[in-house]
Amino acid sequence: APLSVRRSTPVPSRVRPLVPPRPAEPAAEPALPLGSPFSSFTRRTTGAAAPAAGVGRAAQIGVRVGAAVLDWVLLLSLDLVVVYFTIRVSRLTMGDLRLLPAAPLLAFLLLLNGGYLFLFTAAGGQTLGKMAFHLRVVSERDQPLTIGRSLLRVAGFFLGALPAGLGLAAAAFDRHHRGVHDRLAATRVVDAPLP
Repeated sequence: APLSVRRSTPVPSRVRPLVPPRPAEPAAEPALPLGSPFSSFTRRTTGAAAPAAGVGRAAQIGVRVGAAVLDWVLLLSLDLVVVYFTIRVSRLTMGDLRLLPAAPLLAFLLLLNGGYLFLFTAAGGQTLGKMAFHLRVVSERDQPLTIGRSLLRVAGFFLGALPAGLGLAAAAFDRHHRGVHDRLAATRVVDAPLP
């Protein structure tokens, strides 16, 4: 092509010196409510010290009984729904209830009830009954519960309930109102007023 048609070579721009990138500032930890089940997880993963989650006075026996009654009414209702639909799926009538194998059904209901107590206690130290009565389960040092401690507490609860509830009744005679399950898991139930 003729020289007049050719494009001229572009002039190279000034080369900018390489500047190392500025280190990113750590993002501020999101503010989570103190009772949030994720607040202790976030603080543990970021290395910050977790504050006491349930600092308070020991819950009174009457309030604890009220929370337990509410939990057991909910669980009994759930158990009845499970049994009802088991009978319906099996194409039996309520009169044929004794035809259902008792051991697997009882094992499933025990797992269901224990799972409810364990998961709610491990997540935030409160079952639905404790939420309604403003109670929280904390460790003896007022720290959030670990999964192992929550599991130990639920296992101790069922063991304490077996001999006619004597293990649970021990809470009425303890200075801090702790039952056998609380002593076994090194936990206590405290008042958790609304913020």
